[in-house]
Amino acid sequence: MSFLSGLLNVGKSVLGFFSGNSIGSTLARAALAGYALNKLTKSIAKDNKAETTENIDKGVRLQIPPASSNKVPVLYGTAHFGGVITDAELSSDNQSMFYCMTLAEKTGNVRSTSSSSSYTFKDVYWNDQRCVFRSDGITVDYTVDRTGAFDRSASGLIQVYCYAGGSSNGVIPQNYTGSTPNAYNVMPSWTANDRMTDLTFAVVKITYNRDKGITGLGNFTFEVENSMKDPGDVLYDLFTNNLYGAGISPSLVDTNSLDDLTTYSQTSVNFTDETFGGGQVLADRYQINGLLDTSQNVFINIEKVANSCASWISYDNYQGSFGVIINKTGSSVASFNNSNILTDITIQGTGLTELYNNVKVEFPNRDIRDRSDYVNIEIPNADRNANELDSVLNIGYELINEPIQAQLLGLVELKQTRVNLIISFETDYSYMNLKAGEIISVTDEVSGFVNKEFRILAITENQTDESPLTLQITALEYDPNIYSVADLYRYTRSDDNGIITIANIGTPGTPQVTKFEKVARPRVEIETTSPAGVVEGIEYWYTTDINEPNDDNRSYILLGTRRPAGGGTFSSGDTVVLDVDTLNTAEFYVKTRGFNDITTGPFSATSGLVDFTPQQVTDAINDQTQAFDSLGGLATAIGLLSLLNGVDGLFGGLTGPGSLFDKIFGTFEDETGVDLLQNAQDGNLGPGSGTTPAAIDYLTVASKSPAHDGSLFDSISDTQYNTTGSCYIRYSGQRFSGGSLIPNVGNYYLYKSDDTLIDTKSISDCSIIGNVVEIPFATRDHSTDYYITSDAGVVSTCSYCPEYAPAIGPPRTIGDCSSPDQISGWRFNTARPNDPNSIDIPVLENTHDVNPSLGVIASYFNGHFGLNTQNKTYVSPQSEIILYYGYPIQAGTGSITVNGQSIDVETNEGLAVYFNDSSVYINTTVDFTRGSTVTISVPGTAVRASGFCKYADAYTTTFEVDPGPTATSSTTNGSVTTLDMDRTTTYTGNAPIKATSNTTGITTENTRTYYPQDQAI
Repeated sequence: MSFLSGLLNVGKSVLGFFSGNSIGSTLARAALAGYALNKLTKSIAKDNKAETTENIDKGVRLQIPPASSNKVPVLYGTAHFGGVITDAELSSDNQSMFYCMTLAEKTGNVRSTSSSSSYTFKDVYWNDQRCVFRSDGITVDYTVDRTGAFDRSASGLIQVYCYAGGSSNGVIPQNYTGSTPNAYNVMPSWTANDRMTDLTFAVVKITYNRDKGITGLGNFTFEVENSMKDPGDVLYDLFTNNLYGAGISPSLVDTNSLDDLTTYSQTSVNFTDETFGGGQVLADRYQINGLLDTSQNVFINIEKVANSCASWISYDNYQGSFGVIINKTGSSVASFNNSNILTDITIQGTGLTELYNNVKVEFPNRDIRDRSDYVNIEIPNADRNANELDSVLNIGYELINEPIQAQLLGLVELKQTRVNLIISFETDYSYMNLKAGEIISVTDEVSGFVNKEFRILAITENQTDESPLTLQITALEYDPNIYSVADLYRYTRSDDNGIITIANIGTPGTPQVTKFEKVARPRVEIETTSPAGVVEGIEYWYTTDINEPNDDNRSYILLGTRRPAGGGTFSSGDTVVLDVDTLNTAEFYVKTRGFNDITTGPFSATSGLVDFTPQQVTDAINDQTQAFDSLGGLATAIGLLSLLNGVDGLFGGLTGPGSLFDKIFGTFEDETGVDLLQNAQDGNLGPGSGTTPAAIDYLTVASKSPAHDGSLFDSISDTQYNTTGSCYIRYSGQRFSGGSLIPNVGNYYLYKSDDTLIDTKSISDCSIIGNVVEIPFATRDHSTDYYITSDAGVVSTCSYCPEYAPAIGPPRTIGDCSSPDQISGWRFNTARPNDPNSIDIPVLENTHDVNPSLGVIASYFNGHFGLNTQNKTYVSPQSEIILYYGYPIQAGTGSITVNGQSIDVETNEGLAVYFNDSSVYINTTVDFTRGSTVTISVPGTAVRASGFCKYADAYTTTFEVDPGPTATSSTTNGSVTTLDMDRTTTYTGNAPIKATSNTTGITTENTRTYYPQDQAI
C-alpha cells in the first residue's frame, strides 16, 4: 500500500478519498461520478510496465540567480540547500559586494509543542568547502574541503550574516557565540523598512582579492534546521497556513489523527550500521527533512509529506474534516458477512507478470550533504514464484534524508505490491462512516474467508431509480508482516570526491636535521617530505625558544625556502633538503610548510631539539687526522691501545696493588662508582644489549610526557596531547642515580589504538637528555587515540652493564601476569582545546586497566527458573548453576560452596566446575532437595580475570528449588483458570485455561489462554 498523489476536490458524495499514480486495472475503472478516483501509488499498482516516480526536485536546493519568477521554498526539518539571490549591492569603495540570499519561508507554530518554529544554521559551505568562522561567527577564517584539508585563501575576505524570521532576527551559526547586526545595517542601501518578514535568509559580503582567487560570490549552500519536523506538525501547518498552505480553517482539521501520526512517527527503530554494528537506534521512525517547492500545487505538497510517513490523506464526510490514516498494523473496524453483504464478492488476483520483486528508492542522503542516494531492495529468488521475471519499482522521496527511513518505506512499498488479492462488494448505507485505509474483516463461505482482514481502497456510492443507496467497497488483502522493521541495515556513505584544489596543501613530513659541526664549512641539512597538493615550494622555519613548552607560543624565523629545479611543483612524498651554513652555536627546533602563489599549508610537526656547535677547521686538517672527529677518534683509540699494550709488556702483566692494571681500574671505580673487576668475577660484565633482562626495578619508566617541561605525566595514566611535537619518556631505577642514559639498539613505535603502526623511530633518531628520551614522532591525526611501545634494551644505564630497559608494551598488557618484563604502556588522545577544529572528546579509559571491577553480573540456571505466578524463584532439582561475570575469567584458588558441598576450583576444573569465557558453570553431584533453599558462596580468590592479576569480588546468593507438582480443578462454566506451566501441573475441568510461563533467562511473563477444544492443550 502506498499513499496519495494529490488532495482532490471533495463533494458531498465523496466519503473517503486517496490519490496516487495507479491501483491497477480494476480500481482504474472505478470513477466517483464526476470526482477523481481515490487512487493509491505504485506500491499497489498491478501494472508491470516501467512505472517511475519523478526524481528528486533539485531546483529548490540550488543557488538561484535573481529572477522575478523565483519562488521561496518552505523548509521542514534539516536540509542542505542554496538560496535565491534577491538583492546585490556594491560597497562605496568598490571593493566589496553584498548579496542577500533568501533561503526559506518561516513556518508557523509547532502544534505538538505549542512553540514557534526555531531555526539553526548548522553549517555554511562555500564552493563545496565548509566555512570555519572566527570567534565572531560571521567572518570566515578558513575553509575545509571533503578530505579535511584547510584552505585559508578566503580568510577575512568573506562574511556571512544569518537571519531567521526577519531583518532583526540575526542568529549565529551553531557552535559559535556572538551577535549579528540587523540586516538593514549590513546591506548598504537598506533601511529599517526592509524587514524581510517571516523569511530565513543570509547576507554575504565578498571582498575582492584577485591574488587569493576571491573575485565573485561563488556557490553558497547552507545546512539549516527547522524545529518543525514531525509529520503531524508539518501536515497541520500545510493544512492551515494561508501563505504557502491550503488555508483550511483549524476547525476543519482532524487534529486527533495528526497527533496520532506524530506519536507513531516518534517511535524508535532498531538497525545495524555498517561502521558501528548492531544495536543502533533511529530515534524517530519518520521525520520530514527537506524543502517544498511553493510553485507546486499545495495538495501535491501535502501528498509528498503523507508519502514520506506512510500515510493517506482522508476526508470525513460526517465530521467535515481533513485528517490522515497511517499505513501501519491495525485491527478491523467493521465485520462483513452474508447478513450485510448485498451482492456477490468479486475477487481479483495479480498475474505473475504484474508482481514487483525489486524496489529502488531515491532520496537525498544527509551523510553526503543531501546529494541523491539510492536504496535497492530485492526479493530473494527463493521467495519468488516460479518463472517470475525481474520487475523494479522505482520510488523517489524529496522530504526524507535518512537512509533507514528510506529503506523502511521501500520495504513497505515492495511487500505491499506482493499482496495480490483485491475484493469488491456492496453493502448498505449504514456503513458510510467507513474511510478508505481502514481495516475490515470479511467472512464468506463461498470464498473460504473466515474473518479475513482487508484494507479499504475506495468507497463508492451507488444509487438507481429502482434501488436504494448502497456503498461499493473495494479492498486489498491485509498482511501485518508488511510492516516488519527487522533486518534494517545502514551503509556508510562518503562525500570525498578526491579533488585537490590549489589552495589545499597537506602537512609536510617531520623535519630531520643532520649536523656537520667540525668541518671546513659547518652547516646543517634539513630534510622533509613534500605534502600533498599543489606545492610550488617549501618554507623552513626555526626557533631558539626551547624553554617554551607550547609550540604555538614560540617565535619562529624563516630560515630559507626551496623550489623545484626548473620550476613546476613538488610531488607528494618528494624528499626536499635545505642546506644552511649561516647558523651560530644554538639549540633550536625546526618545522616546515608548503606554499604556492595562492596560499600556504599547515606547518609540519616540530623536529627534535637540535644542539648545534659549529667549529670550522682548515682544509689541511681533515677527518682522518683529527682526534675529535670520528675517524680521528678511532685512530687515537687504536694508538692508545697500542701504547697500553706496550706499557703492559714492560710491567710483565702485573695486576697486584700498585700495578698499572690496579691504578687504571681503581681510577675507573673512583670516577664511576662501578667495580669492573668485581662485575667480571660475578659474571655480570657483558654487552649492553644483554640476553636476559634484569629485574624491572633496575631500569623502569618513571613518567612520560608530550612536552619536555619538567612535569611528566604519571606512568599509566591516559593523557591528552596535541598533534605535533616530540614525545618524552623518563627512566629511573635502582641502578640509575644520575648522569645520562646510554643508547643501545632498538626502536620506539607509535600506534593508533586500533593497532595500526603509524611511525617507527630508532634509538639513533632520538635524543637523550639525562634520563629522558625524546622521540620525534611524526604528526598525529586530530582527535585520535595513540599508544607508544618500545623494544627491550633500547637504552641502558651504561655500555658495560647487563641491566637494560625492558620493553614498553601496549596498554592492553597493563597488569598482565604473563609479561612481567614489560613496562606498562601508555596512550594519549590528540583532542586539543586550542585547535580550531577541536571537538569535545573525552580521554578514553584504558580498556584493560590494572584494577578492573570484576564481579558477578547475573546468575542463572540451565533448568526451569525465574518468577512463576506466585512471584517466587524456583529452579529444577537438577539445574546447573551459571555465574556470569561479563569479563573473561579463569580459575583462581579456593573452593566454591553449594549448600555445604565444597568444590575446589583447581582440582575440579572441567568436572564439577568449569570456566568458559565470561562464565563459571557449577554442576553439583547431588540433586537439590525439592522445596529447599540453596546457598551458593564464591570466595574472592576462586575467580580471577584471564591474564591479569585481579581476583573477583566474593559472591553469595540463594534460590529456592521447585517444590513439585500441584493440581487445579475447575467447573465447566467457571472463569479462566491460571496455571503455572513452569511446574508439573495436573488439570481437571473444561474451562478456559490461562497458562503463564517464563522463558529461560527472561523474566517477562508470557501468557496464552487455551480452550478445551484447542489442540494446543
